[in-house]
Amino acid sequence: MAETITMSTLKTLFAGSRVNLERAAQVGDRLGGHIVQGHIDGTSQLLSITDGSAWRVLRFTLDPQHAPLVAGKGSIAVDGVSLTVSAVGADWFEVSLIPETLAVTTLGLTTIGDRVNIETDILARHVARLAEFAAPVSTAAPLSTAAPLSTAAPVNTAAPTAVPTGK
Repeated sequence: MAETITMSTLKTLFAGSRVNLERAAQVGDRLGGHIVQGHIDGTSQLLSITDGSAWRVLRFTLDPQHAPLVAGKGSIAVDGVSLTVSAVGADWFEVSLIPETLAVTTLGLTTIGDRVNIETDILARHVARLAEFAAPVSTAAPLSTAAPLSTAAPVNTAAPTAVPTGK
């Protein structure tokens, strides 16, 4: 789609470029982590790389549109790899990568200045969208118009009546 090409790094790929691919979960599969849909929300640029004793921390830019959707210990997909946000600021976020992730994804090859695709957390996107429609607390309508249990109408306990079938 034109939108994907416009808002992603896909336009920079060429035949033979390495990409991260993961099979989609099937209905009935156990979910045990982040939910990634494969939608690209935008791009970020790698600002810094800090090596630890058994990990690597990557710091990326974070634009104002996506900043409210990224939280520490929340999830973010970077070039299709679902990761936990290890730190976040107003205009940046970090992910901490273990050797396995560095070895089996393209993130181990990423260098400072590279642009990557990001997908923010789907739950954060839904909460943000719902908040757009939320009424202020002081004027909010009740969530339910049902009468409280103590004043509810009595339940009809009469035996059901047969309904004629027309035969």
